[in-house]
Amino acid sequence: MPGQLTSILQGAVGGIFVLAGITKVYPFTKEMAADTLKEFTAFAKVYPTVPLGYQPDPKFYQMSLGMLEVIFGLGLLTGPRRCKRVCSGGMIFIMAGGVQTMLCLGRISMAAMPLAFLGALVYIWMSLGKNGAEKKRQ
Repeated sequence: MPGQLTSILQGAVGGIFVLAGITKVYPFTKEMAADTLKEFTAFAKVYPTVPLGYQPDPKFYQMSLGMLEVIFGLGLLTGPRRCKRVCSGGMIFIMAGGVQTMLCLGRISMAAMPLAFLGALVYIWMSLGKNGAEKKRQ
């Protein structure tokens, strides 16, 4: 059962990340593009490096995050075990940043979604590592 749960979570989370990344890289409507850029302008203001003097360009931030989500999502969907573990680790950092961003913006209830994905990704990451270690011992 744990293997099935991990597979289901990998498919669901990977697919959601691919779709979310595509909408960041290629917004389907002008309204979506304007709304997304407005959100990323707010996100850039609370980026972790802002206290150090670096604030990312919102458009670059949006595009690079979208590309990472597509790459990590596809890796989680189609890659071998090691690739899936690396991709889930990368997505863990993205979701931790999402939680931090929402909390810094005062959107406490909005932090629930990235927190839920963070929990699922940690489970996937741990499951992939545990199963790999057990196979090496045998």
